[in-house]
Amino acid sequence: MHILTSRDGIDLGARGGWPAGKYLVEDMAGATYIQVGHRGATTMNYLDGNPRPFDEKEDWNGKKILIIRPGGFGDLLFCTPSIHEIKRRWPTAEVHVCVYSMFQDILFANPEVDKIVSYPISLDDAEEYHAWIFLENVIEGNPEAEKLHAVDVVAKRIGLTHLDEKAMRYELTEEEKLWALDKFPRTNAKRIAIQVEASGRARTYPGNLMTEVIIRLAQKSREVYLLGTPYKVKTRSTPLVRNLMIENLSFRQSVAAMTACDVVLGPDSVMDAVGMEAHADSAMYYMDRAKQAVMLETDRPIVLREAIMACRKGGTVSVPGVYGGFIDKVPMGAFMNKGLTMKTGQTHMMRYMKPLLDRIQNGEIDPSFVISHRVPIDQAPDMYKTFRDKRGHCTKVVRDPWANGAAA
Repeated sequence: MHILTSRDGIDLGARGGWPAGKYLVEDMAGATYIQVGHRGATTMNYLDGNPRPFDEKEDWNGKKILIIRPGGFGDLLFCTPSIHEIKRRWPTAEVHVCVYSMFQDILFANPEVDKIVSYPISLDDAEEYHAWIFLENVIEGNPEAEKLHAVDVVAKRIGLTHLDEKAMRYELTEEEKLWALDKFPRTNAKRIAIQVEASGRARTYPGNLMTEVIIRLAQKSREVYLLGTPYKVKTRSTPLVRNLMIENLSFRQSVAAMTACDVVLGPDSVMDAVGMEAHADSAMYYMDRAKQAVMLETDRPIVLREAIMACRKGGTVSVPGVYGGFIDKVPMGAFMNKGLTMKTGQTHMMRYMKPLLDRIQNGEIDPSFVISHRVPIDQAPDMYKTFRDKRGHCTKVVRDPWANGAAA
């Protein structure tokens, strides 16, 4: 953290501003403020250590605690289990969170946050608190985020050695819940919300991969709600696919809409089930093929790259897809800074085969939906080519001596 001193005040245009004075700011934010401040009128001095540290061995009942985390939405959610733990241990402690106004909606209506303070906070106002908790670079650039869940990383930075509950908290008001029920009346169909687009590629499903999923869900008479950055995806709504991104909803209204859904899908975990022989109509694919031709690379990690970029911070990338050698241009920066976990290895068939077969025989699951073609054995060579070239919506082929070539 730094102490920023502004002689003439800071004007950030649409993002507001503040008068002359001294403020507690993070490194990156402070550099921005110096750029927009008057030349020579804005300076920043590094705060050596924390003069008001938080120590869980002390009694914080009746005291005021300031948590400084300017944003974004996900990072603030990671803080909520720690806030809950503080309030559980010290019920009369006051917890104030200093955050940019654009991200304050995530904490609105949370009964455990006593006050939301606009970032940055002046040094004079900060003096009234008994503890300052700085969460700068708590996820990004933190090596511990490679080994621990983001919730645990935040708790450790705060100084909490144990969390009684790790569930993140987002509170809706009763008015918001009633609004959602009125705006999105239920039918007999199952309703699934999918985050297909976000403010950054790292939190976005690849659109070409999601289109077929959405179509298949709609074909199964499922209602699909599309979530994402407003107006980034302008697909028209249909009776079964509703694009909430074109309905001019606020952030909190979008979240309230999720309560009217049975399932909400986001890229918490991403799987690469393709492996070394991935294909794509992209420059990266042809670059991989060229490297393979001159033995600079053995595998094509196209899906692995997309999996890393699509997965949320603190999420898991699973790789059952087969790799046999060396790969290049893997976004390790994104993998490390997002605190992802990678799990690899071929599927343990001997472990899962019997319980899966039992569930199929009992009618609990029906895997036949993945079968797109049934063909006689003499058509197998042609179907290999169809599958390889991704023609005819070919997903899974069953070679059947008694089949007539019709789709399942």
